[in-house]
Amino acid sequence: MASYSDDFDRANGEIGANWIEDAGDIDIVSNVAETQTDGAWNRARYASALDSNDHYVQADMAGRSTSNHGNITARQASSTQTDYDCGFVEAYDTRLRKHFSGETNLDTWVGPPDNNQHTFKLIVDGASQSLEVDGTERCSGTDSDVTTGAYAGISVWDMEGGRWDNWSAADLAAGGGFQPAWARNSNVILQAANL
Repeated sequence: MASYSDDFDRANGEIGANWIEDAGDIDIVSNVAETQTDGAWNRARYASALDSNDHYVQADMAGRSTSNHGNITARQASSTQTDYDCGFVEAYDTRLRKHFSGETNLDTWVGPPDNNQHTFKLIVDGASQSLEVDGTERCSGTDSDVTTGAYAGISVWDMEGGRWDNWSAADLAAGGGFQPAWARNSNVILQAANL
């Protein structure tokens, strides 16, 4: 059972050796991963595959504009854009999607109602997919087109969105419980202890 995480807390520059950029460019900017290519897909997957096709991926995402936060991707097989993803897109519309011979929305939710950072978690388990935002399930789907793929990552169309922090992914058997940002960030705990 595998699990991986990245808080992106490092010097500005390329996303890092633990990532494979499949399209566009995603760099580290002020301790977050941020998209750099305009008018195209920006996609990166964690270089190590999970042990199972059934896993979760989670990240704190915030937009660079009011129209796009970006996506997290699960069950990606390789460099091709065949996967399940979810993210916050135009007009505060959160979508659970599949990329398989094109792009298909599986479910949508109108929210969150702002451009602030929110924690998104995508869970793929057999033919079931679900999306939690800040610990509450907001979208779900049943689809069996994308059956294999043990990579997880991040993606976004264009440069207007795509800002990720506190990314993690794990096989479901390894424990996929929701972790809010404060529980994953020792700096927040230390700051609270110093109050």
